[in-house]
Amino acid sequence: MPVPKTIRSCYHRARHVTEILGESCTQATDGNTTDVNKIMARFTRTGILPEATREGQYADVTDLQGDITEILERGKQAALDLEQLMAEAKKRENETISETNENAKETTASETPPDTTA
Repeated sequence: MPVPKTIRSCYHRARHVTEILGESCTQATDGNTTDVNKIMARFTRTGILPEATREGQYADVTDLQGDITEILERGKQAALDLEQLMAEAKKRENETISETNENAKETTASETPPDTTA
């Protein structure tokens, strides 16, 4: 049974902790200005985001507009198509492996060792 989801108010800020695996590429001197958690903590305190260093990027998202049901159906269909493609690829891979094994057996059988008993 699915867990009922709660609706948050627009003023509720959820904190998302980012875990860095491996060595960080961030310079230590820029730690306070580049750490997402610190930026969000500062925003929670002050309500002000840091100034943008470049112009925002605008994308054409007209394909994402529409009825949510249609979008979900397209997503389900894409998942089914991907599953079908993966099954076909696995089938081809198994056929190729079988052909390779058969060719190897034929090659081994046709190469009879010379008679050294005489």
